[in-house]
Amino acid sequence: MALFQISGIHKCFDDKFCLKDVSFKVEAGEIFAFLGANGAGKTTTIRIIIGLLKSQKGSVSILGDNATPLDRKWIRIDQLEHAVKVAIEKLETVK
Repeated sequence: MALFQISGIHKCFDDKFCLKDVSFKVEAGEIFAFLGANGAGKTTTIRIIIGLLKSQKGSVSILGDNATPLDRKWIRIDQLEHAVKVAIEKLETVK
């Protein structure tokens, strides 16, 4: 089961593409690094994953559930510790 999956994310700022068709997934047990040059869209992608920004197109799936920013309230930065605990508990039940 994928911990999270990003599919076809698009984000523009002032008609300039910041992200164009970004897709990847992170599986349980994988070690994942998110690398890129300055301005490549790493922070924007993370902000979309945690619900601080909305993409114009595409989807985010967390633990198999399609997530919208409202569904991702548990991942807000001020609740990150709780989010990690919830994710670990869900993963332990999958095992």
